[in-house]
Amino acid sequence: MGFKEILKVLFFLFCNSVSYGNNNVTVFLDWNYLYTISVYQDSSAKEIISMIKSQYIEYDQDEVIMIDILDVIDSMYYVEIYGGSTNSNYGKGWIKKEEPLYMMAKVYTPYDTIQIYNEPNKENYIAFLLDSNNIPLDGMIKIIDINTDKRWFKISFFYYDKNIIGWIPSYNLCGNPYTTCG
Repeated sequence: MGFKEILKVLFFLFCNSVSYGNNNVTVFLDWNYLYTISVYQDSSAKEIISMIKSQYIEYDQDEVIMIDILDVIDSMYYVEIYGGSTNSNYGKGWIKKEEPLYMMAKVYTPYDTIQIYNEPNKENYIAFLLDSNNIPLDGMIKIIDINTDKRWFKISFFYYDKNIIGWIPSYNLCGNPYTTCG
């Protein structure tokens, strides 16, 4: 094998090893959620290993439960759970996608606009334009689903009496309600 072929192989290996960080996604549990979330041993959701409840409601603390989504499989997320202000570690496990997980929309000025799509790609029809005039008052956007590469989120929020559902690129959301990633 010649020098050019070796360079081509090395270039190929380098290009295919570049990652986008750890590609984890941070979300948070709705601080007004009154129930517990079951954390399971594996994605079969047969064995509960712990129960998590909003610290904000339970103990009247300014402690939002933060959740790093490490993997997405079918109707489950593999997660690491911790306290947002104390960094208390609540462990790892599997939770169901149906749990009330949220992120903040990155709409900070009257000029910020986020496009919400019908499908997880920019070639699709735009279902809604989110801006400072129609963002939910608390800024919280419910996460319904995440595509497997974690670059698109299916979201839901209410605008007046209409439930808006669509897909949004991950860079338009922030999983930290303390900083709002601004």
